[in-house]
Amino acid sequence: MIEKESLYGKIPLYFEKNHGQIDTKVKYLSRCFSSDIFFTPEGIAMVLNSSEDNNKKQLTKKNKNNKRPTGEDITSSVFKFSFVDANNDIKIAGQDELAGKVNYLKGNFTNFLTDIPTFAAIKYREVYPGIDFVFYGNDQQLEYDIIVKPDGNPNDIKLAIDGPEHLRIDEQGHLVMEENDREVIMKKPKTYQNNDGIEQEIQGEFSINKGNILCLELGEYDKTETLIIDPMLDYSTYLGGSDVDLGFGIAVDSDGSAYVTGETNSTNFPTDSAYQNSYAGEEDAFVTKINTSGELVYSTYLGGSSSDVGRGIAVDSNKNAYITGYTFSFDFPIESAYQNEKAGSADIFVTKFAPTSAGLINNVVEFSCTSTVSDNLEVGEEFEGETIIPSEDLVIAFTSDLKQYENELEIDIDIGGKVCELSCLISKVKGCIDYAISTKCANVITGDVGSAAACCSSTVCVDRIIDFDEEDKLVINVILNDAVIYHCHDKKNIQFSGKFILSCDDCSY
Repeated sequence: MIEKESLYGKIPLYFEKNHGQIDTKVKYLSRCFSSDIFFTPEGIAMVLNSSEDNNKKQLTKKNKNNKRPTGEDITSSVFKFSFVDANNDIKIAGQDELAGKVNYLKGNFTNFLTDIPTFAAIKYREVYPGIDFVFYGNDQQLEYDIIVKPDGNPNDIKLAIDGPEHLRIDEQGHLVMEENDREVIMKKPKTYQNNDGIEQEIQGEFSINKGNILCLELGEYDKTETLIIDPMLDYSTYLGGSDVDLGFGIAVDSDGSAYVTGETNSTNFPTDSAYQNSYAGEEDAFVTKINTSGELVYSTYLGGSSSDVGRGIAVDSNKNAYITGYTFSFDFPIESAYQNEKAGSADIFVTKFAPTSAGLINNVVEFSCTSTVSDNLEVGEEFEGETIIPSEDLVIAFTSDLKQYENELEIDIDIGGKVCELSCLISKVKGCIDYAISTKCANVITGDVGSAAACCSSTVCVDRIIDFDEEDKLVINVILNDAVIYHCHDKKNIQFSGKFILSCDDCSY
C-alpha cells in the first residue's frame, strides 16, 4: 500500500506469532510506527494511523497558539482484505524464524508475555485448492506472493475489500483505494513463471467486480508449471519531531528519490547531512531527501529567527533541489544572493541544494579568465578550427589567503510570551584566491617565437558563511571547464573557466 503523496516508508520486516498479546482470531501480526497488520485465517486487516491535525491544519502567525496533536486527533484508516469462497481450514505458519524475540511487559509480572518468536515470512497454505499466499519483507517493503501450483486455478482468487469509500484501477493498472480524502494504492502485480531458471513474464491485471471484489485477469501461461503472482505493498512514512510539522511540496527524481519541503515546529526534527542542524526560529522550513528504501539522504532545517515556510520544491536532471517559500526572518540564510536583505514583512525565498547533502550549492566560487592571442601569433595547427580545449588538457595552480572568522551571537526569541535565548556560532570564510591556468600542450600557440602553452591568471575573492567548527579543515575542490576558443574583433581568444568548491571535514558542506 502506498499513499499517493508519500511513497516511501520503513515497513515491518518481521512477523510476531500471537501468544495472547491480541485477539485469538489473529494468528500473526506485524507492527510499524504508522500501521499495524493483522493476519487471520479469513484474511488480513491493515490499520493505517494518521494525525488529522498534522494533515489538515496549516499553522500561520494568526493561529500560532494551536496546540499540538493529541491522541484524540489521531485517526485510523482500516482496510480489510478477505478471502472469498476460500477453504474453511486455512493453516498459517511462520517461515524462517528470526533470532529476535518480542516481549510484552504490561501490568503484573504474572501477565508478562516473553520470548515471542518472530519470523521473516508467514505462509497461508491452501487458501484455495493448489494456491498458497506467502507474506514477507523485501527491502523494507511488505510483499506477498500468490503461488498457483499446477493443480490450482487462479480464477478462484477473489479478495473482498472493506474500508475504502471508492475503488478504481488507474492508468498504470494499480488499485486505488480512496477513504477520508486519502488515497492508498496497491501496485499492479508482477506475474511470472520460471522456465529453466529464466523468468518469463505473464500478462496479469487487477479487475474489480460487484461488491468490491478484487479479481485477477491473466494471460496464457503454462498450466503444468507453477505460476507466481507478486503484488507489492508499500507504506508511507511519518517525517517529523515532537511538535507540529507540515509538508507542502514534494518532487521525485529519475531514481525515484523523494524531495519534501514544508514547515516544522519541532526542535528534534530528523536531520542528516544537514545545512542547518538546529531549529532557529518560531518555525523553520525543512528540506528532506528520501531514497527508495525509505532512508534519509539528507534532511535539514532552513530558516532564521522568525517564521519560515517551504511551499514548493522541484528537482532537475542533475538531482539539484530548488525550494521556494516565504520568510519573516531578517537573518534567513543566504548565499550568492540576488537580494541580500529582507525588504518587507515577509519575503519570498529561493534556495538551491546539492544532490547528496543539504549544502547550498551556491557555496561555489566561479572563476574565469581569457588569454588573447597576439596579432603575430596563431592557434597551433592541432587546435585550428576547434572550438574547445578539453579540460583534461588543462592544469591549474592556485594559492589562497582565506581566513576563518567566528562571531558569537546571542538572540532572544519570543515564543508565545516566553523568551528563549539562543546562542550560536557564525563561521565566515573570507579572503582571495590567486590562480593560474595553462594548457598541458606546449604548441597551443605558435608563431615567430616558436610554440607556447596558452595561459592566463587572475584572482577571485570569497566571502562565505560556512557551518563548521574551529577544528574542521577547509578543503578547496577545483572543477575546470573546457577552455573555449573564439574570435572577437578579429582577435583569437582562449577563455578558461571553472569553480572552486569550499568544503570541510565533518561539517555541513
